[in-house]
Amino acid sequence: MRARVLHDFGSLQNSSYSFLYPYMNVRKESRLILYGAGAVGRSIMTYLMTSVDYTVVAWIDSNVSGETIDGWVIGSVDDVNQLTYDYIVLATNKLAYSHEMRMSLIARGVGEDKIAEMSQE
Repeated sequence: MRARVLHDFGSLQNSSYSFLYPYMNVRKESRLILYGAGAVGRSIMTYLMTSVDYTVVAWIDSNVSGETIDGWVIGSVDDVNQLTYDYIVLATNKLAYSHEMRMSLIARGVGEDKIAEMSQE
């Protein structure tokens, strides 16, 4: 099921989930920073751009900051401390990348409760 979800977040738009599946702790009406502009990040952003349930305040990536993707200027990970958000959504399905991203954010003073990783269920 995970592969379908990662490639088709749009099918969840009319779902009855009270959270951003597969990010179990991200509740509707949250302000989000999307961290990751690869295939998973682009798929999630496609869904979020059509969703009325979440507000994206920034899209960041450590490799492509400054580039424009789908009308968004990708920010730097260093920008997080200047933004107001509820969660930073780690847009990767690779555990090693997720760990690296998490550690990078914690090193910048982001609280672990603000970092949302994909549920491994």
